[in-house]
Amino acid sequence: MNEKREGVYPDIIKWEKVADKIWERILWRDERTGSYARLARADPGFKGANAIVHDFDELVYVLQGQQVNLKTGQVWRQGTYSFFPAGTEHGPFSTDEGIVCLEFRYYSGVPEGAKHGRRKG
Repeated sequence: MNEKREGVYPDIIKWEKVADKIWERILWRDERTGSYARLARADPGFKGANAIVHDFDELVYVLQGQQVNLKTGQVWRQGTYSFFPAGTEHGPFSTDEGIVCLEFRYYSGVPEGAKHGRRKG
């Protein structure tokens, strides 16, 4: 799925069930690294049972709805973002009204010979 995608409306991508009351739309995936971007949706009434730990870095931006981190009590509302480095425990989460997030999940190791930086100008 490394082909160029420009001007794509996510509505053409089917929601796939990940778990009970959890859905995703994969927007982009790098088959070589396993990194991907997705829309993630939790239906109203979702309540996670356990904290989550990933082997990848995760950036989450709330597009609509809200959820509560059951461990910390922090509420994530529309416009909230969070970053979790690989190995960071987060959650469990609960939502009464449902939530839709944009998530970037990626492996932060820099491949040999790769160049990273910001464009100048």
